[in-house]
Amino acid sequence: MKNDDASGNINVYLGEILTDIPVIFILSELVGRDGLKSRNLWNFFKADAGKPRFDFLKVVNNPDEADFFLVPHNYFILKNRLGKNSSYLSELVHLAKIHGKKILVLAMADSDEYIGIEESIIFRQSQYGYKKRANEIIMPFYTAPAYSDDFIHHREDIWRNISFRNKGAKPVVSFCGWAGFPSIFRRFTYYANVAARDLEKFILGRKQADLHKRGIYFRRRAIAALKNSKSVDTSFIIRKSYSAQRGNDGRDSISPMAAEAQYVENIINSDFVLCPKGNGNGSIRFYEALSLGRFPVLISTDCVLPLADIIQYDKFVVNVDYKELNDLENRIIAFYRGLSDDEFQRRQILAREAFELLRPEAFFKTELWRCKSRFYDKKTS
Repeated sequence: MKNDDASGNINVYLGEILTDIPVIFILSELVGRDGLKSRNLWNFFKADAGKPRFDFLKVVNNPDEADFFLVPHNYFILKNRLGKNSSYLSELVHLAKIHGKKILVLAMADSDEYIGIEESIIFRQSQYGYKKRANEIIMPFYTAPAYSDDFIHHREDIWRNISFRNKGAKPVVSFCGWAGFPSIFRRFTYYANVAARDLEKFILGRKQADLHKRGIYFRRRAIAALKNSKSVDTSFIIRKSYSAQRGNDGRDSISPMAAEAQYVENIINSDFVLCPKGNGNGSIRFYEALSLGRFPVLISTDCVLPLADIIQYDKFVVNVDYKELNDLENRIIAFYRGLSDDEFQRRQILAREAFELLRPEAFFKTELWRCKSRFYDKKTS
């Protein structure tokens, strides 16, 4: 799973950095600006030395010296602040065309909307396979809800000292998160959304409508598929709110530190972690499981995984299409029983090694060098 192709610097030309908009996190050290919040996935993907290192990036002032132009701000923040018709991006596109350069764009949000920037290479967190364009590259979720300040140091200790599980008589499957309803009204809106998507599919003929049902739909279906299983042990903690780690669980209150601790311990004390989509077509929980050396059970809604041609996900991920959830239990058992005790441990190590390749400094170094090779090979062939 090791990748040795990336070496040397990537030269980037930034253009204008707007003072009232945060820069993308990969530039924060280079330009002396704050990027993501300190208690975010910035820490989750934290390098051993303390912070992710992007020293392979070199900012140049001459566009001709650049390998790429790089938009220094998150596309979705730019769009919200400046609007679709802003000249900021169009001017950068014009300059890129003059100098014959591609523009790197980071689109960090749950949205799967079309991004029509000419000459661009789009790095995005959320997209469906059927909508993914040739210039789009899927990256891990490097933005996420802030972690509890009281629990972050314990998290870091756990990440540094991963303990791998021994194989037991039955697999343990976990889920801790939002899958319940705080009120009758919320339950009603949930079923209304499901019905609306079904109408789109059966009346309007939109085959992919199912994929766009809310994440809670797939969470509830996956949990229901295993709830009465006698072949797997389940550890499900059902929250009534997305914001439990901020102290809210529906109408109930919970300590943010307690919610965070339950979430992490729920993963650590299991073999498999259910990972359905969230609001976007991806799962932060998927990467959390890898970081702790556990096996994600990806409920695939036409998901595209980052570095899929480098990382052998099938070695440590149970990938179950959302249409096949009735077979979820059998798929987990088949994976589990197919591993010897030693292989069970080795696969957990592979999961953690995949996490290392997905750290932002490793991921971007790999992908940017691949982009550079593809672009210049095409130009010189």
